Amino acid sequence: MKSTIIYDKFCLYCQKFINLVKKLDKQKQFTFLNIHNKKAKDILKKQFGKNYGYSIYLIDKDYIYSGGEATKTIFKILKTPILKFKYLHHFYKPGAKLISILTNRKEKIKIERTKKLKK
Repeated sequence: MKSTIIYDKFCLYCQKFINLVKKLDKQKQFTFLNIHNKKAKDILKKQFGKNYGYSIYLIDKDYIYSGGEATKTIFKILKTPILKFKYLHHFYKPGAKLISILTNRKEKIKIERTKKLKK
């Protein structure tokens, strides 16, 4: 079963990250959902309630990850060279916040979470 990445298609940071993932995902291991899509909203509300916030989310097997944890896990699934991407997830938090400030976005950003999926 493919893992699902939920992201904000209007966020420049998310767009660039997803473009990178699509280039690296030669085996087509991911499906992608826009966070504004009804299906994505329903999934996130079920998992986190109404205050799920904006982030990159990864649904993989029995877990849902967000923020830096999601990006780190995505690179593990892709089996990217360790030296090239090992520390990239550390840039999620400052990068997301900086882009939000520069683009005057008002969305509440959730940074780091990993939790077992509610069935």
